[in-house]
Amino acid sequence: MNASRRVAVVTGGAQGIGRRTAELLTQRGYKLTIIDLHPPVETVKAIEAQGGEAMGYAGDVTDEETVGRFTKDVFDRFEAH
Repeated sequence: MNASRRVAVVTGGAQGIGRRTAELLTQRGYKLTIIDLHPPVETVKAIEAQGGEAMGYAGDVTDEETVGRFTKDVFDRFEAH
């Protein structure tokens, strides 16, 4: 797999285990979408400070509309590269 095309979605990424998972994936070259019930602003900033690429969403992954919105954005942003 081409490392430049690695994209991961991390749920619960605003803090704790989710945030640490996002940081580790960034170190391995993944581009990230981070979703949490609380805005994952600080996690996105930390990823970008590491030189990574991330976008964050506040939302509930059990909600179809939320999932549809971020899925479209992920493809628009990361597949365009």
